[in-house]
Amino acid sequence: MTSLLRRGLCASAFFLVLGIPVMAATGEIKGKVVDRAGTPLPGVTVVVRNDALGVPERGGVTDAQGDFRIIALSPGPGYRLRASLPTFAPVEFSDLEIPDGGSRRQDIVMQPASELKETVR
Repeated sequence: MTSLLRRGLCASAFFLVLGIPVMAATGEIKGKVVDRAGTPLPGVTVVVRNDALGVPERGGVTDAQGDFRIIALSPGPGYRLRASLPTFAPVEFSDLEIPDGGSRRQDIVMQPASELKETVR
């Protein structure tokens, strides 16, 4: 075993013994929320969760350009993303996968609640 490899293994064992988590790769989901005309929608609540991976609901609100970003998500499949804004019909995506150490883009188009005639999943 080389000296460098031995030192790396010793350092990892040291952090595990002390209870300090070794950095694991995480992913993120980001995107833009717009209306049917393509106008950005600020103030949209965007939340994500994954019951299978034990990721509780977390999220935020879109900025002035309609952009959102949710970071530090455990990689894997089975995420559900929901976007909601008063006077607009909520939009939900299921079975999204977050890549290990990468980013998933999920743009969202919202419709006024008065115009929604069916739900597509």
